[in-house]
Amino acid sequence: MVNSLRSTRLLEWCFGTFHPAFLVLAAFLLLYATGNAGAVLGALNTLLGVGVFALLWATTWWSTQRAVRGLYENGQFFIPAFGDMLSVGVKWGAVNGALFFLFLFGGIGLFGLAFSAQTSQFGAAAVFFLFAGCIGAIFALMLGAVFGIVFTLVDAALVGLAFFFYWLCVPRETVPADIAQEVTR
Repeated sequence: MVNSLRSTRLLEWCFGTFHPAFLVLAAFLLLYATGNAGAVLGALNTLLGVGVFALLWATTWWSTQRAVRGLYENGQFFIPAFGDMLSVGVKWGAVNGALFFLFLFGGIGLFGLAFSAQTSQFGAAAVFFLFAGCIGAIFALMLGAVFGIVFTLVDAALVGLAFFFYWLCVPRETVPADIAQEVTR
C-alpha cells in the first residue's frame, strides 16, 4: 500500500484533512448538545471562522506530513509498530497544538499590541502577552499531545481496517509478496 513517497501523500492529505474536520465537527456537536450552538455561531464572523479553520488545517496538515514521512522515511512498505506510531503521534500532535496556539495567539496578540501601542499600557500589555503566550504554549503542547494520542489510535484503527478490506477484497495471487508478508506476520 505505502511503497513510495508519492503513496504517503494520500495518507498525509487524508489524515491531515480528517483531523481538523473531525475536531470542528466534535466541537460543533458538543455546542449543539449543550444548546449553545446558536449563540456561539451567531457571534462568529464567517471570515474569522474560515481563517481559524484554515490555520488549524494548515498546521495539522504540516504536522501530519512530518509524522507520516517520519514513519515511512525509507519509502518502503511496512506496517509500523504501534509504539512507533504512538511516539510519532504524540510528538507531532504536541507540535501541532503549539503551532496552532502560537499562530492564533500571535495574530491576536499583535493586533492587541498594535492598539495598546497608542496608550501608556504598551509595556504591561507586551509583558502580559509574552507571559500568557509561554503558559498557553505549554498547555497547547500538552493538549496537542493528548489529541496526538487520540488520533494515533483512530488512525491506527483506520489503517488496520483498510489493510483488512484490502486483504479481503484483492485476490491473493495479485497481492505483491512484500504486502502479503507484512499482512500475514
